[in-house]
Amino acid sequence: MGSFKTSARAVELLGRKQIRDSITALAELMKNSYDADAEFLQVDFVTSENKSISLCDNGVGMDEEDIKNKWLVLGTKSKKSREKRTTEKNRRLMGEKGIGRLAVARLGQQMWLISKKKDSGWNILFLNWNLFENPDLFLDDVQIPAEYNVSFLNFERCFKHLKELQLKNLEVSIWNTEKHIKTKQHWIEQIERNQPDLKLINELCEQIELEGNQGTIIYSNCLNDDWYRYLSAEITTKEDLVATKNKKRLHAFINDLNNADDDFKTEIFLDGEVKKFDAEFNNNDFSIYDVKIEGRIEKGLFFGEIDAKNVDANLLYEANKILSSGFNVTAGILNWEKYDCGPFAIKFCHVESEKGKSSLTDDERKIVEERNDIVGGISIYRDNVRVLPYGELENDFLGIEQRRTKHAGNYMFSHRNTYGRIDITSAENPMLEDKSSREGLLENEEFYYFIKTIENLLIRLARELLTDARVSSLKLRDSYVKKNEKNYEKKKRISAYEKELDTAYNAEKRRAEQRLKLEKKKINSFINNQVKFIDQLINEMNGIQDITYKELLSKSSELDHLRRKLQNELKMNEDEALIETSEKFEHRYSVDFLDEIEGHNHEITRMVSKHVEYIEGIIQELSIELSEEIKRQKDRFVNKEKIVRNLMEKHEEIKKVVKSNQSTIEEMIKNCETIFSKRSSELDQLLKQQTKFSEEIIAEVQDLSKNYYGSLESFEEKLKRIDVSDKEDIELDQKMQVLTKEILELESSWKDNFEKSVKIIDEERESRESQFKILESKFNSEENFIVNDLSRDNYHLKNELEIYSDLASLGLNAEIVDHEMNQLFVNVFDAINQAKLGIDDEYAEYYLNQIDAGFRAISSRQSQLSPGLRTKNTYKKKINIRKMIDDLSFFFVNRLEHNGIDFINKVSEDVELKISLSKVYPVLSNIIYNGIYWVTDRDEKKILVHYDRDENALYIEDSGPGITPRIKDKIFEPFFSTSSTGRGLGLTISKKVLEEQGYSLEVVLDQKDKILVGACFKIKFNEESLG
Repeated sequence: MGSFKTSARAVELLGRKQIRDSITALAELMKNSYDADAEFLQVDFVTSENKSISLCDNGVGMDEEDIKNKWLVLGTKSKKSREKRTTEKNRRLMGEKGIGRLAVARLGQQMWLISKKKDSGWNILFLNWNLFENPDLFLDDVQIPAEYNVSFLNFERCFKHLKELQLKNLEVSIWNTEKHIKTKQHWIEQIERNQPDLKLINELCEQIELEGNQGTIIYSNCLNDDWYRYLSAEITTKEDLVATKNKKRLHAFINDLNNADDDFKTEIFLDGEVKKFDAEFNNNDFSIYDVKIEGRIEKGLFFGEIDAKNVDANLLYEANKILSSGFNVTAGILNWEKYDCGPFAIKFCHVESEKGKSSLTDDERKIVEERNDIVGGISIYRDNVRVLPYGELENDFLGIEQRRTKHAGNYMFSHRNTYGRIDITSAENPMLEDKSSREGLLENEEFYYFIKTIENLLIRLARELLTDARVSSLKLRDSYVKKNEKNYEKKKRISAYEKELDTAYNAEKRRAEQRLKLEKKKINSFINNQVKFIDQLINEMNGIQDITYKELLSKSSELDHLRRKLQNELKMNEDEALIETSEKFEHRYSVDFLDEIEGHNHEITRMVSKHVEYIEGIIQELSIELSEEIKRQKDRFVNKEKIVRNLMEKHEEIKKVVKSNQSTIEEMIKNCETIFSKRSSELDQLLKQQTKFSEEIIAEVQDLSKNYYGSLESFEEKLKRIDVSDKEDIELDQKMQVLTKEILELESSWKDNFEKSVKIIDEERESRESQFKILESKFNSEENFIVNDLSRDNYHLKNELEIYSDLASLGLNAEIVDHEMNQLFVNVFDAINQAKLGIDDEYAEYYLNQIDAGFRAISSRQSQLSPGLRTKNTYKKKINIRKMIDDLSFFFVNRLEHNGIDFINKVSEDVELKISLSKVYPVLSNIIYNGIYWVTDRDEKKILVHYDRDENALYIEDSGPGITPRIKDKIFEPFFSTSSTGRGLGLTISKKVLEEQGYSLEVVLDQKDKILVGACFKIKFNEESLG
């Protein structure tokens, strides 16, 4: 008699050589955790120096008896013996053959098993799979080192002892033969060198003790694969076919296992970092298809339904009517009843390969393509866990591509474009068993029935319902393809238009972003250059007292021209610095970005306005200074003209005196002649002498008179040559001094007659000049003061008038725009409603609905402004105050939500007042707008509105910084504002409008009279409003 003896190599043959690859081996071990009713499974991959894989679960662990009588017994029936093939948690068992534990050998050359039950200590076993490769050893020759009921504190000693026991296996005489001695030395070095990571094992044991105090750890090192290639995102697998394949298979299996049971979750760690897996088609993905088939094959018939997007509804109804009654799929199967594998469910999705024929969006197609890169074609699931290798890209187990190649004209399905799942169960399909190699299902008669019925279903669906292969076919595909092609062309046009919009939008946004960075700097630089220019102008004006009158007049004109030029240049730069966005793109911009642009524009406007005030002020000051100098010089010339006229008058007086004296001299000469003539006879000699003397005297007097007349004529000629109107470049003072000297020389010859009068004239002139200078100085001082005050007042009044004009213009424009917009909205709504009546295309209808919704939203927002329009709501009527406040809050809803502000309306629903809506609505808008501004940067952001019946008053409060008593009255003054962007008119106008209605607006400061800590405004209505 003989008997089989088992070689030690049987372990290698059933383990490392039987399992397809490391992914399959890992899958088998993970299934064991599931079968052990574990709630969690943690797999740690360490790819550093001491490379290892550890699996840790909190399932039902093993004690000494389990390890000796089950785990160490190959082909055990422990799983088969359970009648229902279920666990205590009613899970269907995944493992069947009892050799899955040998899969560890495919992972690494050494393994440590650490396991415990709730009522046992730790049980530890150490295996070196290389010892089983010796062909001269039998299984009995290899002892498995193990210790049982080990305390957690004795782990280090235990591991050391088990290593020593393992080394004793190499002391068997066979290892000392020449054939094995080198191998023996290699294994000894491996055992001694590769120590387990005790720190990691201890952490996993502690985790098990915390998660139910039972579980199993399998720790394997001296790995056979480079798992970093399969798991790391840093490694590209495009050119590494092995890594690509294994990575996809690992992702697919772990994803499936996580979906097998809600109470079972798997976590994968790569060098301490969690790895996420999402590779399988989920329920959401099964909503992406052109054609979907779903149902069951039972007793040779398919019962289910087909669906195709954009297919003719009548044709689809006929198709499902056929399928619901049972669709025979047993063609070509002899005695199919005998080999029926049992009922199973299918769910297939087909996607058209040409985009123009498909209903899928680009995003949906991308999802399908990404999934197909990992899980291709149709997968088989047993008890909700995928059976490998079905569903891998190269595994076309239904032969779809082969049939497609032979019958391309009438067979539409392809392995690449068809995906889905077939669900079998251990209970209903017991004959569909796994191969021992875990390479799919056993190919028995039941497997043939299983495959053939699915093939027949796909063939019949294609020929009889979908394609035009047969005349009697319903031709569903032609129906939906035509619709899809039509829609695709529309999508292309829409896409092209949207692409143009995107390009324009992106270009505008880039420009806006660049300008946000540059424009403020540019306007700052421009303003600084203008300031430097103005400073230089001020320096030049310091010497205006040395400039001629004509130049002063020219400079005054130039100054006015300069003011206009500076302001025009500033306005041009302001227009260039302000950023505008197209209305058609405003919905694309984020609220933050639009707020940033608005803030930028406010800041530019503020800077420009401030600089304009500066220019106006400087130019005004310089103009006043020029005016004063012009007046001073003009008055100076007037004085000199007066002096010249006085001199001319003196000249005329002198001429009269000279003329009068000349007559006296002539009379004296005549008398002398008479006397000399009478005495001529008596004193002839003396007469001659006297006559001669007389002639000499007369000649001398005549010469003197002639000379004097000549001097007077010369002086008169000089006076005539003086052009008192020519104020330019005449050294008037010097010439006046010369002429005065000449006059004094002439006067000296007539000193007795003129000295006293000249002295009196000079003294009078000096006295008047002194008095004039005093008056001139006093007048100039008072004139400057008055002019400056009046100029400033005039400037401010001008600004105020402009602002009031702008506000009035804005109100008028709002009235006009409101009227025109209402008419436009009516026209648009009518056009949309008419268009809807004539449209049967769902895409066109969709976009019309989008346009309709958009315009209604715009119309709703515009209608929020209507209460503030004067022409609509000037008369008083009953207004529900709560609804009015709700309308206001809706108008500000974007700002409130964006800034996280809580708007609280505590006005009772029955409060109604007879008021003019156009008067009260803008006031409330202004106060609420201010409240939003002041609470934005606060921790507590609240705005509260409530009504006091006793006072007939409406309170508006906020949680902002509040109003101090110091500025309580100032806030209602025109142009007073504590906001950097405010005009200071809102509260002024609000108070005035309410007072004209007989109401009042006041600030509440006493905390006991308000609820929130910030600003509180009270609008008190009159008794008439209650009527």
